[in-house]
Amino acid sequence: MQITLKWRWGDNMLPVFPVDFPQPIVPETESGSFKEDFPDSTVSSTTDAKYKVTRPRATRMSGTWTYLFRGVSAADYATLINFWNSVSGTAGMFLWTPWFSAIRTEQITVRFTAKGDWQSYNEGYRGTISLEEV
Repeated sequence: MQITLKWRWGDNMLPVFPVDFPQPIVPETESGSFKEDFPDSTVSSTTDAKYKVTRPRATRMSGTWTYLFRGVSAADYATLINFWNSVSGTAGMFLWTPWFSAIRTEQITVRFTAKGDWQSYNEGYRGTISLEEV
């Protein structure tokens, strides 16, 4: 498998998630086939006079994505595992374009948060991919 590299952040090159990996089928009959979240990072405290003081913890709110896949071929599953190994699992960053997102449609820098549990079924491999914006 060949990993595509793209220039990003000066002289650092990041791998790109395989563009030929099949997209998940959304919506799936099972709940949780797609989840997009932008967690609130607000820090708040309440004063003695019951006023609430708030501030953002960070300058941006990073997104997280979780996808459920069904019917992934053995070759595509091998591509996913090879890519997972090439970015050192949850340690490495890579470029990825979110599927089915109305909020983020451009290529962004993410990392895996979990490979998910993948199992072989009659229709192919089934499992999840979870990603977080870096």
